[in-house]
Parts: sequence; structure tokens; C-alpha cells
Amino acid sequence: MDTKQQLSKSSVTLHWLVGLGMIIAMVMGLTLEEMERSPEKFDLLKNHMTIGLLVLIFAIWRIVVRIKNGLPQPLSEVPAGQKLISKIVLTFLLVATLLMPISGIFMQIGEGHAVYFFGMELIAKSGTEIAWVAFEATSSLTLPFSPTKDLVATDQSRSQPSS
Repeated sequence: MDTKQQLSKSSVTLHWLVGLGMIIAMVMGLTLEEMERSPEKFDLLKNHMTIGLLVLIFAIWRIVVRIKNGLPQPLSEVPAGQKLISKIVLTFLLVATLLMPISGIFMQIGEGHAVYFFGMELIAKSGTEIAWVAFEATSSLTLPFSPTKDLVATDQSRSQPSS
């Protein structure tokens, strides 16, 4: 049980599980961007989804614990403005740990793909792209450019004859 002076071992463990899970999922996602379409890429994608869903589960658990136990108090006196900013930042980070995996789920569904958890199809493949969901999910969460996609587009435009 958390106290106002010290977080419990379970809270610290949840913190690190979510943090490490987010880092691992991010590295896997960046690796996926650079891979050519292959069975290995699909296997890595399924593992990426599993890590993301585990992050979501642990993040929900962590938020429930935070709501139940409240936010930890500062160890020393801090100005009211600094205390407010720390609560805002903590809330933002907790919400972000929910939104990242949820956006990945929406992106998969929006592009008509299945969602996998430990290799099992959790949400079935529809094969139908929902254009506005796929566009919103990818445009709001990625860089305004994709090095690999931009290179492919550049190569394709070079190979087409000029008119």
C-alpha cells in the first residue's frame, strides 16, 4: 500500500513495467518501419502488439492504483505552482500510457488488420480499411514524414517517364 511518504513495491514495479514496455514497443515499432514485408516483420509486429497490449493492461492497473491511493506528496515544501505543474505532467504521462496502445489498436482496426495478443487473434481482420480512422491514427501519431515511405515515393517518381 502506498503512503504519502513512500510508494509501495507494487507501484514501483508497475511504473517500471509500463516504462520499459513503452521503450521496448517504441524500439520494435521503429524497427518495423525499416523492415521489408516478410514473415519476420509480421512476427515482430505481433510481438509489438503483445507488448503494447501488456502496456495498456499495466497502465490501467497503475491508474486504478493511483486513483485509489492518490498522488504521492512532495518530500519537501514546494511552491504551489510547481506542485500544480507536477500534477499536470504526471496526469499527462498517465493518460499518454493509455493513449499510445489504444491508438495502435485503432490504427490496426482502421487499416483492416487483426490485433494479436500472444500470437492469438484478439480482434479479427476485417480486410476493410476505414479511411478516416487509418488516416487520423497515422497522421496524428507519427512524424510529418516517413523516411522509408518518402524514399519509395521518390524512387517511384524517378522510374516513371516524364510527359
